[in-house]
Amino acid sequence: MWNERKEGLRNNFLISYEMAAAMIPLLLCGTMIGVLLSKFLPPAVVTGCLVLYLVYSTWKMFEKARQITKKENTERAKLTAIQQQNNSEMNTVIQDNQDSQVALPDTEGRQQAKDLELQMECGDDQEEVPLTTGQMLKKQLCNFFLLLSSYFFVLIIALLRGGEGKGSVIGINPCSEASWLLLLSGQLLGFAVSLMAYHQNKHIYKAEDQGIAEKKKLRKKILIMSYFTGIAAGTLGIGGGMILGPFMLALGMEPTIATALSGFTVLFTSSSTTSQFIIAGAIHLQHAWVLMIFSLIGSFIGNLILKRLIKKYKRPSLVIWVIFGILMLSCCVLPAQTIYNAIVKQGAFAFGGVC
Repeated sequence: MWNERKEGLRNNFLISYEMAAAMIPLLLCGTMIGVLLSKFLPPAVVTGCLVLYLVYSTWKMFEKARQITKKENTERAKLTAIQQQNNSEMNTVIQDNQDSQVALPDTEGRQQAKDLELQMECGDDQEEVPLTTGQMLKKQLCNFFLLLSSYFFVLIIALLRGGEGKGSVIGINPCSEASWLLLLSGQLLGFAVSLMAYHQNKHIYKAEDQGIAEKKKLRKKILIMSYFTGIAAGTLGIGGGMILGPFMLALGMEPTIATALSGFTVLFTSSSTTSQFIIAGAIHLQHAWVLMIFSLIGSFIGNLILKRLIKKYKRPSLVIWVIFGILMLSCCVLPAQTIYNAIVKQGAFAFGGVC
């Protein structure tokens, strides 16, 4: 998916790396705060918040899925009506020509049909010089550098601060003044990198907005939400895409683009959060590696199947219906798990320490 191109804009990647370069530093900053909150808040409270979020997201996804499906059905009905009308007119012309014994200009008609089909397939790309994947990647080198820089900044700061799972590599106390200064510097660095990425790609954003104020507002909302998504992801122990994806869809972003962008951000937020949890001593690797392997295999197979189904049936709404189904399943499982933990496990409502 990393090198997949937009339909109708063949010189643009499906994943908006320009947007990701500004979003991911904020997401990673948020995960640093979220991991601290997960250690402080009672487990029952964290799980309860997750359940409430899932219920809300499930309802929003259902509304969005119905809306997009209805729009797809309307467009299909219009297309079918146009095709039927064209077929009817063609049959009338053929019949009139047969009656008058006049031959149809087959060669010219076929050429016009081919030109029309080529225009529909290529869209605006026929005016652009096709770029190779290598040429397109060269344009994104600065964005990749900013993405990786923010990721390693967060990882280095987590190692410098240390935790119960792994002590500080420079020997400082997790609750010392130096530790909190490192956390603050990580926040400032993340915001600085995000701001740098935003100004670096400002001309790209302007071209995409096409003077539409709503698109500019949408981008700002997503960037602001990115930080809070990171906090939620770190607190609840979930991938940022699970929160950011439904949010982008609810704001009206195209399903395929929203899914690609949220899936790309999960690569950074999940690995960053996992690393921080390991350092904090909240993850036991002897159990976690099995889940990691099966999750990786499942995500690859699921993505492959979903892409084939969308391509076959021409229905981007399938993405939203799949998300809705997963959220529904989570809403059924998590409440039962929360009640079980509250009854059986001790300390389910006890606060912890941020250090």
